[in-house]
Amino acid sequence: MGCTRRLDSILKLMLLTAFAIILMVPLEAAAEEQLSLKAKPGFNGVYKTNSLIPVQVIIENKGEPLSANIVITQGDKEYQSSNYTYQQQVVLATGEVKKVNILLPAEMLLNGDGIALVAKNQLIAKAPLQGLSVRGDAALIIGISARGDIHRVIMDANQGQEGARVTTGKTITPEDLPEDYLALKSIDIIVLDGQEKELLTPKQLQSIQQW
Repeated sequence: MGCTRRLDSILKLMLLTAFAIILMVPLEAAAEEQLSLKAKPGFNGVYKTNSLIPVQVIIENKGEPLSANIVITQGDKEYQSSNYTYQQQVVLATGEVKKVNILLPAEMLLNGDGIALVAKNQLIAKAPLQGLSVRGDAALIIGISARGDIHRVIMDANQGQEGARVTTGKTITPEDLPEDYLALKSIDIIVLDGQEKELLTPKQLQSIQQW
């Protein structure tokens, strides 16, 4: 009799556990659908290892209004403020897409655990920081255009020259050019599409002039 009751209790516990798991799966899927987090390090993914690196964080909120923190942790740690190497508060209304530009030391990007969005010490979204790191002594060429890879004009001219530095380049759109002059300091050559100069904001033009 005792064995039968014990067996019934075990079966009930198993059923309750299975039911809880079934309920959790669609809830997690719904949370992922309501919130999108992306991170774009450097210049279209390219950055130097001995510099400050611009990172554009893009958050889309399709759920309820949200107040959270963009954070970076080192390694596999709990999401508590004492473990953050970087944090910045962000507030999003329902249906809002927000782009947040931040500057990070290269070592933080290389050793970090990606970008996370945390509310009340709970992880609600995460994105990897993936890109191509370039040696500090290499030449970084950045084109600014929405019409094609204009940085290749300089890269192709540089190839085959004796004693030429190792070069890496990318072209970004005018919209993606950082407004902070410090974010441009690692660039060796900027190639600007003259026909799209008018698409740059006054702050972007000022940052190029300071560079």
